Amino acid sequence: MKEKLKILSNEIEILRHEIMNKDRELAKKRQENTAAYAQRDGAKNEANKLLATYREKRDQMAQHLSRIETLNTLINAAEEDMLNLKTRYESAVRDRNAAGVHLLDRNDELCILYERLNLQQSTLEKGEKELADRDDEIHKLELIAANVKRKVELGKRNVPEVRRADEEVRRLEEEVEMVRREVAELSARMESPEDAKRCRNLGGADPGHKELVEKIGRLERVLADKEEKLLEKDLILEEVSTLTNRLKRQTLEGRSESHEVSAKLNELARRIKHVTKAMMAKVSELSMHQALAMGLYQEKCEKEALLEEARARLQSGEVPTEQIERDFIRAEKARIRREEELRALRDKREREAAGGFVEIEDDKYFIYNDVRTTAEPRPNAYIPDAHGLGELPIPKPYGAHGPFRPQEHGAQFRHFRRPVIKPIEI
Repeated sequence: MKEKLKILSNEIEILRHEIMNKDRELAKKRQENTAAYAQRDGAKNEANKLLATYREKRDQMAQHLSRIETLNTLINAAEEDMLNLKTRYESAVRDRNAAGVHLLDRNDELCILYERLNLQQSTLEKGEKELADRDDEIHKLELIAANVKRKVELGKRNVPEVRRADEEVRRLEEEVEMVRREVAELSARMESPEDAKRCRNLGGADPGHKELVEKIGRLERVLADKEEKLLEKDLILEEVSTLTNRLKRQTLEGRSESHEVSAKLNELARRIKHVTKAMMAKVSELSMHQALAMGLYQEKCEKEALLEEARARLQSGEVPTEQIERDFIRAEKARIRREEELRALRDKREREAAGGFVEIEDDKYFIYNDVRTTAEPRPNAYIPDAHGLGELPIPKPYGAHGPFRPQEHGAQFRHFRRPVIKPIEI
């Protein structure tokens, strides 16, 4: 019977190993299938991305072609503008002295920017120092808060763990007691010689002395392993009991300290919140100063590069910068516009001084003898026919009975015949 049990246990072990191997192969196949599905989905996504990229590139090509046509038109217009600017540039070279004055002004502005940059750097260093101090203080407060929080969480966790540990100890003790009773019962049944049913003749040959010694050695090793496991169980039980008692004591002690810990935790949370707000304000201020410093540094570099380029172009006999050229063109346009306005104002004053001046504004108002009106003034003189070549006739006034100028006809006058205009006789 023992040999059959041994054979069956060996077969069960072999089957268990085969099941484990099959499970591993099944898991491996599932992983391979999952990887294949993922690879398939990745290939589909890649194909969709490539299709979208192809469509985007095609749209970009169409846009680039239209852009090229537009740029060709702009290039042709720019070439014409370049020819016009070349003729104007020859006259603008004579005004390089004025550009030199502008460069001196820019140099003064650069000095002012250097001073502002030094001031911003000193402010930045102070801000970094203050930020480092605040970081150290925050780190210390975080350590204190973490310690307090850990103690509080430990106290909170210990209460349910004590109950669970008590239940676990009680359950293990009951299991140990049941196993001991079962072992005692089985031992008594096995050692009792009074049961006649248990008596049966064993077939086969008796093992030799050597085999018995080997079997006794194996049984002793198994017994030693069982005793070692039992000893481990006893040690675990002792440790669990010790930890349970310790947790009970810590729970009782933590109840008295929970109020103080809560007060300290609230105070630390308040301080951390205050320090966090101050730190965020300092960080925002520091970011603003850093952005301003970076902007000033970039502006300084741009000004230096512009100054070097302007000097090089001045030495080669060119315009210092394109911006100066545009400023010069803008100034020329403004000068021409001012001259035209002054000329128009001068002509207006001359006509006003001559008398009988009539001016029409943009809103269809008439100004006559400093009076602004919508009534169109009547002519009070006429120019007679010239008798000689190159003579300018002198205007002659109409007098008291000037010609009447009727108003514009309405729509109903289209039904009447137009009168014959008679010449004016003086």
